Amino acid sequence: MSTRKICLLFICLLSHSVIADGREFALIAKSTSDQNFIEVWRGCESAAQKNSDHCVLLGPEQETSARIQAKAIESAINSRRYSAMAISVTKSDVIAQAVSQAIIPVMTFDSPFAEREQNLSLSYVGTDNQQFGRDLARQAKAIYPNGGSVCLMTAEHDTNLALRVLGIRRELSGNPALIDAQPLRGEGGWYEPERCLWDSGDSNKRALAEIRISLTEIKPDVFLSVGSWPLIDPQAYQNILLPFQENLRKRSH
Repeated sequence: MSTRKICLLFICLLSHSVIADGREFALIAKSTSDQNFIEVWRGCESAAQKNSDHCVLLGPEQETSARIQAKAIESAINSRRYSAMAISVTKSDVIAQAVSQAIIPVMTFDSPFAEREQNLSLSYVGTDNQQFGRDLARQAKAIYPNGGSVCLMTAEHDTNLALRVLGIRRELSGNPALIDAQPLRGEGGWYEPERCLWDSGDSNKRALAEIRISLTEIKPDVFLSVGSWPLIDPQAYQNILLPFQENLRKRSH
């Protein structure tokens, strides 16, 4: 995502009024300790300072929590301190409730509202998440054109990740209208084993453990992760795959 665009869009949203020095913009992250969101904040702050404005990073300090994020949003709104707000949405319905009374411009970045709540956001900055999922699925179809078994890995309550999973399922099934949260049960020749889909819990160690179980017990044809959790520690990831390397090579040809 473009960190500079976030602040520039804030300014555009306020273009109907006079922009004075010292405005503050709330950047509501899924976790304020996540390096990705820290980088977003740095980019936003750098752009804001050119107009003597500031971006303030708010949200849960450690693990992602829709409830804590919603409280941070409500506190920001009630403070009347901020001129606009950008949110990386965790659980869409919970966050929608928190912003429903906002009288300042609201936009989303990284993770948008679900379709039914998109009217609460004036704009979205980030990846086309369904297209991301479709692109992953096309890689699987290139190897297994007639379908097969697929394990998916995501993290619960992240709207952007849910959209990526939906994109995978719609592409593999060949049904662009496949409903959300519907596992594949043979559509397009693809099915998801009962123990998938995996919830990584936003944890590298948990993700690697789930990959190990998948390879030793479930043995799917394809394993697709919609996030980077398995790759956070590249050496640990290689160590997990090493015992299965020869078998995986044979199955992909």
